[in-house]
Amino acid sequence: VVQGVNLRYKHIRKSQQNPQGGRVRKELPIHVSNVMLWSEKLKKGVRVKIVEKNGRKIRVGIPCGTEFDK
Repeated sequence: VVQGVNLRYKHIRKSQQNPQGGRVRKELPIHVSNVMLWSEKLKKGVRVKIVEKNGRKIRVGIPCGTEFDK
């Protein structure tokens, strides 16, 4: 769950546990593909590409060339 990103309202029916009913705001998860990696060099989120180096696949930031470990 990423804080403050995917907020939805859940409508609550009146009941003994919740006599008011109404709407409750709830944070929902987002898919990992929609999350960018943070580059300390650029101080912003960057897209990544997969590069094979020494027989290992590593993630590299496209604009800055920063290598990200898993």
